[in-house]
Amino acid sequence: MTTYRAVAALVLLLAVSAGAPPVAGATTAADDGFLYLTTSTDPIQPTTSGNFTLTARLTNPEGSSETYSVRSVEVYDGDPSAGGDRLDRREYQGRVAPGSSERIPLDIGFDEAGSKTLFVEIDARPTSGDALNVETTTTVEVYEPAPRIEIDAAGTVAGEPTELTVGVANGLDVPVRDVNLALAADGVTFDEPTRVASSVAAGGERDFAFTATPAELGVREIEATLSYTDEDGVRRTTTETLAVRFRSPDLAGEIGVGGSVAPTFPGAETTLSLNLTNGLDQPVRQLAVEVAGEGVQLRTDRRVSTELASGAGRTFTFPVTRDGMGEQTFDVTVSYTTANGAERQTDHTVRTRFTEPANPAEISLTGVETVARGGRLELSATASNLGGSQASSVTVEVGGANVTASEYFVGSVDGSDFAAFTLTTSVTGDVSSVPVTVRYDVGDTERSYTRELSVERAEPTEQSSGGGGLPILLGGLAVAALLVGGVLIRRRD
Repeated sequence: MTTYRAVAALVLLLAVSAGAPPVAGATTAADDGFLYLTTSTDPIQPTTSGNFTLTARLTNPEGSSETYSVRSVEVYDGDPSAGGDRLDRREYQGRVAPGSSERIPLDIGFDEAGSKTLFVEIDARPTSGDALNVETTTTVEVYEPAPRIEIDAAGTVAGEPTELTVGVANGLDVPVRDVNLALAADGVTFDEPTRVASSVAAGGERDFAFTATPAELGVREIEATLSYTDEDGVRRTTTETLAVRFRSPDLAGEIGVGGSVAPTFPGAETTLSLNLTNGLDQPVRQLAVEVAGEGVQLRTDRRVSTELASGAGRTFTFPVTRDGMGEQTFDVTVSYTTANGAERQTDHTVRTRFTEPANPAEISLTGVETVARGGRLELSATASNLGGSQASSVTVEVGGANVTASEYFVGSVDGSDFAAFTLTTSVTGDVSSVPVTVRYDVGDTERSYTRELSVERAEPTEQSSGGGGLPILLGGLAVAALLVGGVLIRRRD
C-alpha cells in the first residue's frame, strides 16, 4: 500500500509585478483569500536506490472568487535564488476552481542519504489580475535502501489456518543483523506474530514462515514491521503495509465453455448457445454467465443458474444480431461460488461463426391462373416450398388499381411441400394485370417478394332459363361459395 507524508504549507498569493521577480518567503495575500500548497512523497521513506515522486497539491479554498490556471511547477534542491539546483519541471495545463485542487507529480532522486530542503514553485494565473507565484519549502529525509518485504499466502478455508510466507530481501551492499519481523492485521490471527534471524546477507534473501488464520477469505492488509541493526550499529525500523489475498485451495479441473451460433441471415436475430461443463471436483452454485462481443447486438448479456453439479453441463442461450456473416469472437465471464464458499471468476474466449442456412425455405407461386369475370377477380395458384426447411406464416396479398386489396393466409408449408389455394376479390373496370405479394417467415426472418401477374378476362357464365328451380338454386349456391373466399387444397402424404 502506498502511504504519504504530507508537508503542509499555507502559501499566500504573491503578486508578481511586471519585471520584478517574486520574493521567496514573502507573505502577500490576494484580495479574495489564499492558495494552499502541500507536498507529499511516495514512498514515505525515499531511498538512494532510485527516484521517487514528490507530489505538489495546489488547493483553492471555497471562499475564493477566482479560478487559477496552473502553467508550470518546479522543484529545487535548495533556494533557487541562492543557486539551488532544479530537480524537475513540469509544464502543466490545469485549472483550479474555488473549492477544488490539483495534484502535480514531480520525479526526483538523490545519490546521497540525508535531510534535503526542497523549494517548490508553481506559476498560477487568475482569470483576472496579475500572474501569481506560489511557493513552499519542505524537508525530505532520504534513506539508504532498506530490506524489501514480500508476503505470499497459501490456499485456505475461512477460519482455518494457512501457511504465510514472508520474504525479506536485503538490497544493501552490507549485511544486516539482529533481524526481527513482526506481523499484525485486522481480521487475521497469527499463532506467533514475530520471527527473528541473526542476519540477512548483503544482496541475500530470507523467508520467514507464519501460520495465519483469516476470519474471511479475500484481500487483507497486513502490516509488516522489520527491525535490524546496520553496519554502523544503528538500530533501524521499516514498516510496510501489504495487501495479501487469502483464497480457497486450488480446485482440480476447470469450468469448460464452448459455443455456437444458429444459422441466420444478415441483420436477423439468431441464438448464441454457450455450453458450460463443470469439470471441477465439486459442485458450484450461484452461477452467472456474462457475454460480450464486438460488432454484435445482444438483447440480453447475462444468464444465471442456481447450481451445476460436478461433471454436469448446461446450455445458456443469448439472442444476438449481426449485420454480416463470418467469424465472431465472444468474451465470456463465468462467476460462481464453490462448495466451501469461495467466490471465483474465470474468463474465456469463445470463437464462433455466423453462417446463412444451408437450404432455407423459399416460397414460389406455381400453376398460377388469374381470371377476371364480371366484377370478381379469382387467383388460383400453388405455394411451393423449394427449400429444405419450413416456411411459416405464408400470406398472399393482391391489390393494385381498380382491385380491392385482399389477402389469403396459407399458413405453414414444410420443406419440399406445397399448398394450393384460391383467392377472390372484387374489381372495377378493366384490369390487365395485378401485383401479388408473397410474405413468409424463415425462422425469425421475414421474407417477401412481389410479382406482376397478367389477368385473363372471361365472360360471366349465363344461367339456363329452364330446367326447374332446384338446379338453379344449387348452381347459385355453388357460385356463392366460390365468391365468398379462398379454397385451400393441401397435399397430404
